[in-house]
Amino acid sequence: MKIRVLGDDAAACAALSRSLERCGARLIHADGAAPATAIVVCVDDPTAAPGVLRELRARCAMAALLVLTSADLNLRVRMLEAGADDLLPPTTPPEEIIARLSALADLAPEAGPWLDVGKLRLGPSRVAVYLEERHLDLGEEAYRVLRCLAEATPNAVTRDALMNAGWGEPVMDNRLEALIRRLRKALARAPSPRIETFRGLGYRLRDTSEKSRLDC
Repeated sequence: MKIRVLGDDAAACAALSRSLERCGARLIHADGAAPATAIVVCVDDPTAAPGVLRELRARCAMAALLVLTSADLNLRVRMLEAGADDLLPPTTPPEEIIARLSALADLAPEAGPWLDVGKLRLGPSRVAVYLEERHLDLGEEAYRVLRCLAEATPNAVTRDALMNAGWGEPVMDNRLEALIRRLRKALARAPSPRIETFRGLGYRLRDTSEKSRLDC
């Protein structure tokens, strides 16, 4: 389990991180881009917490979200409605925090597999896409098309299959082509992978850091 600790009080977050590490937890730095499987939020301003939690839940859909807060009942309910999985007092021992996060992870629905192609890492939802460990912001159709390509790597995918993955039905060719152009532009930030065109067939996602056996 990879844990990230977030909060406005940097000293308090650092102290909690050290305590969790001493108990055997694996911590991810708050300023890093690697995906966390669990997030601990130290709430300093309870009135602002619901908005922060909604944003976190949108960007980290599959992570267990645990909030440390001494807020009143009304605000605690709002935090749960905003996406928190559980709430604990700020004085909770690190051993209990780790145990609670483990329990939340066990209760979470099973997600699809992570896929790695070159410098691209695709998680089970569009908010879990990383290129060179930096978050890649994709729309739902773009994510589904890119995941379809990644699942087929190193093979090519037909245009019809990509349309079905992205929209669930046939669409105009120029709509798919426009989406492929946007994906190519997004992937150009890293040396690999690349989307290649197969005339008369479709496209494939290739790890250009390694010479493929399918290369001509």
